[in-house]
Amino acid sequence: MTNTCTDDLLTWLNSRHADTEAALATATAVYQDAANRIEQLQAVQAQAKQLITDIFVETGATDARTPTAQVYVSRPGVTVSYDAKGLDALAAVDLELAELLTPFRRQTERAGMLTIRSLRERKEKKV
Repeated sequence: MTNTCTDDLLTWLNSRHADTEAALATATAVYQDAANRIEQLQAVQAQAKQLITDIFVETGATDARTPTAQVYVSRPGVTVSYDAKGLDALAAVDLELAELLTPFRRQTERAGMLTIRSLRERKEKKV
């Protein structure tokens, strides 16, 4: 299956490059172009979701089925979180609290991630 939305980007990305510097420049440009296209599609997606919401509000519906999707409003819920840094700071000065919290403390390490920012974004943030 071909997708003309991505075919040109893939062709550009997979084109021959004179050296690694040119390949890196192409890869970052393709990445940023793809991000821009994603933003545009997300704006269209948000408009479609708003239309569905408007229809639900107007009709009082909370679920529907179309030929392409099932749409529903989920039940409300509650999310609970705790300030880990705050609790760690308290536990550092209160050994009894530290003992109580230790069995419930979960720590997961994560690797660093590659970040790509356009030069325009960096200039806008500095202003």
